[in-house]
Amino acid sequence: LTSVPQIDTSKGTTFSYMFYVCTALTSIPKIDTSKGTNFSAMFQSCRALTSVPQIDTSKGTNFNSMFRTCPTLTSVPQIDTSSGTNFSYMFCDCSKLTTIPLLNMSSMSGTNWTNMFQTCTALENVTFEGTIPVRGNMTVFSTCPNLTVESLMSFINALTNMSSSSTYKITIGSTNLAKLTEEQIQIATDKRITLQ
Repeated sequence: LTSVPQIDTSKGTTFSYMFYVCTALTSIPKIDTSKGTNFSAMFQSCRALTSVPQIDTSKGTNFNSMFRTCPTLTSVPQIDTSSGTNFSYMFCDCSKLTTIPLLNMSSMSGTNWTNMFQTCTALENVTFEGTIPVRGNMTVFSTCPNLTVESLMSFINALTNMSSSSTYKITIGSTNLAKLTEEQIQIATDKRITLQ
């Protein structure tokens, strides 16, 4: 399968695995996802896909593995993630993705952003709004060596320690850590978050 026709999805609520492992799919038509809540693995392993159309994810809560292993994907549209609670592996292995538009992870209920950006080796720009709740030690961006300082600071400024007493460790990798000044690192430290 290299392309799909226009489909009436206006009543659809679950788009999970919709195009899962469509390895030759190169294009996707405009899809009405306005009622969608579950987008997990929607495009996972679409290895020939270079872009996706604008999709309405305003009601989406589950983004687990949505774009996982899309190694030819070079861009993604603006995705409304403000209701999202699960972001694990969302962009994992998108090795040609350079920019991710605004992300809001404020509704996240736990440490469910494991490997969200794993092996996004070309990623340079990502912007966060709202807060990123931190409830445990995490590894993020350690395999994203090309991130700009602006992207790293957008991430650091959004981090919010949800514990009243615990200190958590966030591993961003030595390459990214070396880009930051002591003052920038201190912003995380003041939140009882140790960057490493």
